[in-house]
Amino acid sequence: VRGRAAGTAIHLEVEDNGIGMTPDRLAQVRATLRSDETGSSDSGYGLLNVNQRIRLYYGQRYGLQLSSVYGAGTTVSLTIPLRSRPEPVSEKS
Repeated sequence: VRGRAAGTAIHLEVEDNGIGMTPDRLAQVRATLRSDETGSSDSGYGLLNVNQRIRLYYGQRYGLQLSSVYGAGTTVSLTIPLRSRPEPVSEKS
């Protein structure tokens, strides 16, 4: 797990050293994330759900990206905006 701030964004990466994805499988999952449509039950629904929530909250330029090498592992990268100060919370009386 790695994280860094770059410009106006925070980039987080989670990397594993598992079997990775074949190029066809990686293309399928990436296409599902780009289209924002639910595919078959094995098309990364959890990733799609997280990506949709990030985009709804922060906008289309943020979200998940995937890279994978079959036989070497997968990296999921998450990008969200950097906020230097918390936004004030107004309390209603």
